[in-house]
Amino acid sequence: MSYLSFEDYQKLDGRASEEKFNHFYMKAEALLENITNNFYIRNDITADVEFRSSRFKKALVAQITTLRKWTPIPLNH
Repeated sequence: MSYLSFEDYQKLDGRASEEKFNHFYMKAEALLENITNNFYIRNDITADVEFRSSRFKKALVAQITTLRKWTPIPLNH
């Protein structure tokens, strides 16, 4: 299950291209699942309280931004 679509990413002020979003999303997701002890693997993000689920999504955006800034990827990979 994907926690964040590219459209939602853009709504949360994500600025990476769709290509870079797709490239970094799985890494960001894996990191946050680890940090949260897989909370949303065991719980449905769509059924959770907005307070927690929105912060998780914002953390995904922030992590993708960080990965985009610090990880060089070839433009034609």
